[in-house]
Amino acid sequence: DPGLELYRALPADLDPIVERTAREVTAGLDNPYEQALALQRWFTGGEFTYSEEAPVEQGFDGSGAQIVAAFLEARNGYCVHFGSAMTLMARTLGIPTRM
Repeated sequence: DPGLELYRALPADLDPIVERTAREVTAGLDNPYEQALALQRWFTGGEFTYSEEAPVEQGFDGSGAQIVAAFLEARNGYCVHFGSAMTLMARTLGIPTRM
């Protein structure tokens, strides 16, 4: 659907870890709905720690593409990190998303 291209756009400087991780998490799944569910399960399955403290000390805060890469490596963050990561990872799979 051409009206959704805005919601598939990715930053030019997106760290390869974002797409690589999305592909690993959704390996073997072709259906966008099932891919989205797999990402959701991955984020909520216990491999990540939710923190109410902004992780400025660890060198990342905010929602930019480079912040998402740091979040995926640290696996610790707060709501904007989870939302931004889900959005960018889904977009690398061609799933239109917005946050």
